[in-house]
Amino acid sequence: MLENLLLWSRLQSNKMEIVPDNIIIEDLLKSVLEACLNIYSGKQIKFSRNIDDKCVVFADRDLTEIVLLNLVTNSIKYTPSGGSVIFNYKLLDSKVQIDVIDTGVGIEEEDGQKIFRIDKKLKTSDTAGIQGSGLGLIICQDIIRKSNGEIWLESKVGEGTTFSFTLPKGTIVSTPN
Repeated sequence: MLENLLLWSRLQSNKMEIVPDNIIIEDLLKSVLEACLNIYSGKQIKFSRNIDDKCVVFADRDLTEIVLLNLVTNSIKYTPSGGSVIFNYKLLDSKVQIDVIDTGVGIEEEDGQKIFRIDKKLKTSDTAGIQGSGLGLIICQDIIRKSNGEIWLESKVGEGTTFSFTLPKGTIVSTPN
């Protein structure tokens, strides 16, 4: 929580340097899933990645990793044992859309409208009954906006949630042999 507060403070005060680069999302996602291994191994959650090397964004690597890490850990926390999390992408004109889809508890429509607002407190608990602060998603929104993208969600209570975000399209950089 303290790390989130410090990060959010730096984002709000524009004291965080954003250094965009071409990022292959599949590589970053593999790293995030490995970091979460100990979190999700006991819950027996199935992960599917429908993302390939064509999914390249032009964004700050560390900040994009924070967004993915937050969305993945939230999906894990709010998905019951035996559920699934799916990662998809769509190539748009000048952006790439990335979807994180879970079969979790879902979010009430009223709460979905508040989820990215710092002035609203949500009363949601994960599958273990632990209540979150909600700050992680606000940080994700700030990062995505500062990276010239958008973030949104679609959810049905009892069926799951899809968090989608866009980032500027990057280019595949090949290295000379």
